[in-house]
Amino acid sequence: MRAHGLDPSRLHNGGQAKRTALELVIQRDGPWCWRCSGWIDKRLSGNHPRGATLGHVIAVAAGGTDDLSNLAPEHRVCNLNGAPSAGDPAPKVAVPIVRRIR
Repeated sequence: MRAHGLDPSRLHNGGQAKRTALELVIQRDGPWCWRCSGWIDKRLSGNHPRGATLGHVIAVAAGGTDDLSNLAPEHRVCNLNGAPSAGDPAPKVAVPIVRRIR
């Protein structure tokens, strides 16, 4: 699907299509990282750890698309750290064992 004349297949190549999509998504959602809820400073480069980038709400590997409805703003570091997104299996976490002291 093309929204605002954007071809989703071109978003992975960077350039103007990706910047335009990022601006549209930030206008829609605000400058907040959808993974950590932190504010995104749009003045920072997209290569800066706290810079803005596009993230997939439902991961492509889980059947998500590059459609604007499946994209959300996020910090580059949140994207690179592989924080879980919708559609990802639940992370395995260690549950501490607590003994009751009498």
